[in-house]
Amino acid sequence: MKNTKNIKWVSDENREVWNRNFTLLMGSTILGSIGAIAGTYALSFVVYEETGSVFASAISLAIRLVPSLFLPLIAGPLFDRLPRKPVLVAGDCINGILYLTMGCWMAFHQFSYIGYLFYSLLLACSSSVDELAFDSILPMAITPHKEQKSYAAAGMVYPLLNLIMMPIAAVLMEWIGVPMILMGQGVLSLLASLIENKMCLEHDLKGQVHEMSFKTWFTDVKNALAYLRHEPGLMAFFIYSAFSNGIANACSPVLIAFFSSTPRLGTVAFSFFSVAESLGRLLGGASQYLKEMQAKHKYGFSLMVMIVYNALDGILLLSPYPMMLANRFCVGTLGSISYAIRTPAIQSYIPESMRARINSFQTLLLYGTSSVLILVFGWIGDYLSAPVVMLIGAGFGMIILLLTWVAKQKSCEKIFLASSASA
Repeated sequence: MKNTKNIKWVSDENREVWNRNFTLLMGSTILGSIGAIAGTYALSFVVYEETGSVFASAISLAIRLVPSLFLPLIAGPLFDRLPRKPVLVAGDCINGILYLTMGCWMAFHQFSYIGYLFYSLLLACSSSVDELAFDSILPMAITPHKEQKSYAAAGMVYPLLNLIMMPIAAVLMEWIGVPMILMGQGVLSLLASLIENKMCLEHDLKGQVHEMSFKTWFTDVKNALAYLRHEPGLMAFFIYSAFSNGIANACSPVLIAFFSSTPRLGTVAFSFFSVAESLGRLLGGASQYLKEMQAKHKYGFSLMVMIVYNALDGILLLSPYPMMLANRFCVGTLGSISYAIRTPAIQSYIPESMRARINSFQTLLLYGTSSVLILVFGWIGDYLSAPVVMLIGAGFGMIILLLTWVAKQKSCEKIFLASSASA
């Protein structure tokens, strides 16, 4: 009898996590991510194979970040005063049209590096606003007090699809070609927008929809910056995340060049390289979905994860291929656990009335830092070996960690404890 009650309790709890809005949002995310994984994988190798330059690949990656340097700053205050769902729906619809257009164009024309850069810029404009809308809507779709389970579930979506799609993408690239992959991605993005349109979200605008002007926009930005000046813990999280993600993005062209030019590796080996990390992320996400960590341990564990993460990145390309796979598996596991702990704590801590603005600042910082680091590491990658570049990135990441998480320990711990207390 006791066991029956326990089973019912678990079922009820899972039902609370997977409410209608959260389920629809995850469904649309799955559709959008399936095509994005295959398309990004294929285009990454096409650019390097066509140009033969790490720096050229880095430029194509960096230009996708340009819109994120200014669009979130404009859109953030608007999202706090206007309904967010229409923006998310429109963003995926525009993405679908762009992918379809690019796929049709590549089917009948030779690859053009300049044309690809222009396409990347357009797609990045749409994706930047779409990403900000998603980050602002996700907390609204989550059942109160189910934040960690929900973020753990959301964090497992992309790794699971990556696990499935990366090997398939390597085959599809040879079988049907990049143009057909992009057209398929376009269709899936359009389907995602239809699913998102079915969500019913309650956003209390408090009459703000009629108040938007340049003056109110400027005041909203000013208030958000004033809020952040008094939150050193949030700033520590944002600054480290910006540099950590920036280094990871900056090393991506280096890794692609390394796998493309190293005998017995190539595109298939790179796909399994990513599969190992995805398996780790699934394991880490599942562990946080099943059992929540105590608040008093969250800061210490997250800091340990960051230290190990940087160390594993540094030794990655100094290891034989089987050890690389084990390395990425560990990175994926630890990174997923850290995400499931850190992200709900941050999003719960930020006031709902400021969430889009604060997230837009984080996005601005993230992509601004990434764009600079991608160009710097891309330039270095044409002169230094890939293992040396990875070591430099890991050492730099460790320094930033000391200046943020470690230096602002009490403020960082406060955010973890506050989110647990509110639950």
